[in-house]
Amino acid sequence: MKHEVGPTESPSTAGRSAQAEFERRRQRQAERVRRRRPLIIAGGVAVAVVGLALTLWSPLPGWSVVLLALVLTASSLLALPTHVTAWQTGAEGEVRTARLLEQLEPAGFRALHDSLIPGGRSNIDHVVIGPPGIFIVETKSYGGKLRIQGGEIYVGGRR
Repeated sequence: MKHEVGPTESPSTAGRSAQAEFERRRQRQAERVRRRRPLIIAGGVAVAVVGLALTLWSPLPGWSVVLLALVLTASSLLALPTHVTAWQTGAEGEVRTARLLEQLEPAGFRALHDSLIPGGRSNIDHVVIGPPGIFIVETKSYGGKLRIQGGEIYVGGRR
């Protein structure tokens, strides 16, 4: 059952769905790392031992292998993959877009954010209602050069 926003209530929070998805994915990633932690640490220790052996008994620079083992082990335990962090980046972009859309209020526009599409898991980032009509705004957080080619928009080489 869909809840209508009344005159005294505020519309949905921009980026709420993307932030919630980020939190779900972050928790799943943390659980995967917890399950694999012994294997990750054992692998890092094994590579570090090989590096130490190379340092002691070989002319090869084994210390670099030790350093590599430490960096890879730490990043495996601490870093979030981009497929997880992309959701937080998206949520932050939706919040920035919502702030920009607020500037249209004096001109008679109202923006609703993070509206669920009935019967699915998808959402509409922003619905802007104003004197000339209703507009759907989809937010993407891409970096890079903007160009228009053949009637299509590209940002950072991405269509």
